[in-house]
Amino acid sequence: MSKQNPMRKSSDIVAKRRRAETERFRTKLDLRKPVVEKLRRDRINSSIEQLRMLLRREFEEQELPPKAEKADILEMAVRYLARRLQTPAPAVASSEGYSRCLQDSLHFLSLHGAPTETRMKLLRALHRPAAAREAVCPSRPPSCPSSTKEPAQDSPRALWRPW
Repeated sequence: MSKQNPMRKSSDIVAKRRRAETERFRTKLDLRKPVVEKLRRDRINSSIEQLRMLLRREFEEQELPPKAEKADILEMAVRYLARRLQTPAPAVASSEGYSRCLQDSLHFLSLHGAPTETRMKLLRALHRPAAAREAVCPSRPPSCPSSTKEPAQDSPRALWRPW
């Protein structure tokens, strides 16, 4: 009779345990795969449904059926976002309008001989950040404030003001 090496016997036991653990792990993964896949599909379907609800006006304009396919909803979302990116953002339009107003004001003042000091004060006031302007005049409406002083009629440099 041959004797087995006790070290070999313990290593065989360890190897068998590892194989058994690996097999159990694979079995768990195989059981979890369909569950994980279902959760993933549910998330996708939920997001597509949310897109459909957000774009319902677009669907009405395009006269798509109420039960549109997922691909239709995704294509509509892509077209909608592409159109939105092509139109300038309100902040950009506001900034451009503000710059244009500043240029027109300075041009007007220079045409009517306003002193350089007045033009510089205007520039400094208008170049302050919006937050700083709001802190100085928090209750002032966005339109030009009316002046309580009437311009001197006999002054040759009096400017016409609409207020």
